[in-house]
Amino acid sequence: MITPADRVPSFASEWQRPGLRFEHLHEFDDGRAQLARAMRLRKKLARRRWRSLLKVWLQLERDYLFRPRKEYAEMFRERRPSLVVSTNATTSRESEVISTASSMGIKTLGVVGSWDRLHKFMYTRADHISVWNDLNQQEAIDLEGYDQSAVHVTGPAQFDPYFDVEYQLSRTDFCNTIGLDPNRPILMLATAGSFMPNYDESYLLDWLIEKIRLGEIHRQAQVICRLHPLSKMEQFHSWNDHPDIRFSYMKGYIPTLGYTMSREEVGFVGNMLRHADVVITPGSTMTIEAAIFDTPVIVPVFHLYQSEMCERYYRTRVFGRHFGRIQQRNLVPILYSADETLKAINRCIDDPAWFRTERKELVADYCQFNDGNSTKRLADLALRLSSNGAAQ
Repeated sequence: MITPADRVPSFASEWQRPGLRFEHLHEFDDGRAQLARAMRLRKKLARRRWRSLLKVWLQLERDYLFRPRKEYAEMFRERRPSLVVSTNATTSRESEVISTASSMGIKTLGVVGSWDRLHKFMYTRADHISVWNDLNQQEAIDLEGYDQSAVHVTGPAQFDPYFDVEYQLSRTDFCNTIGLDPNRPILMLATAGSFMPNYDESYLLDWLIEKIRLGEIHRQAQVICRLHPLSKMEQFHSWNDHPDIRFSYMKGYIPTLGYTMSREEVGFVGNMLRHADVVITPGSTMTIEAAIFDTPVIVPVFHLYQSEMCERYYRTRVFGRHFGRIQQRNLVPILYSADETLKAINRCIDDPAWFRTERKELVADYCQFNDGNSTKRLADLALRLSSNGAAQ
């Protein structure tokens, strides 16, 4: 296991197993602007299906941008791996590991960890990649120039606990756990993260609480605010003691790796989604996760204070990329004003079947597997690729 956390005693002691050896993942000086231009050119070549030029360009990337690293080469000569796996193929952090393996003729596999990543830059270019669904497979072909045989649909492994009955709580037990009233509606506000400097995410919570106070949202609703890992907690501190708000955020932090959810924590988030009456999210992956539980989900794309910044963000980074297909097929209610959002919240509370057919389509298209075995499919893929005679 090549990881930056190999020097963290708590991590090493927790994950040490017979036959497992830790090695250090070295920092990569990514020169962000230069790499971004290179990735844009790669996508341009792939979109235009200039496969011969793309092949030449990928070799230039390996020679000049993601050069093999001697520490990894020495390790691979010693260990002689059958397969090298990048657990996050869309960042540059593991790019030198993969490029070193490729230069030595070792097969490589990259994990594309979410449904939206292929619309971003894939800095780590492995021979094979695993993706969530058939739509992602086609995106890998169209946006990155992969051959179909090298793109494997294994499903969203991080969602596996959602389908595990071990973690399922009744509504009463769940509400008792977090101190909410099971007889009142629960609104789950799932933030999308503060991806732009000075962008305020607290306005939606302010607005929701004011509408509840005025009685404009039906039946004295309560709120769970689930914070994205990139949300700024300081924006929400003023609501910490509100009796009808519960905050939820990732609790597991591993030095050098960041926030990492345990299987139990994912299972508990599943109960939030299962028992929420409405999930309100400005375009996060919770859009799909709520649909897994047939929970009504709405996507407000207005901002009370920063309308210009908000409009630019959705036009360029959301609807212009991964969310564009959802918008075009009208798979969730996308709401452009506060008045529309208020009406949609009340309709979801009163009529949970609203957009049910579209939610089923959303899950079938983007989640694709609902058996809780996506982790096993990914592991089986790695074993197949590493065995003798695996497809190159």
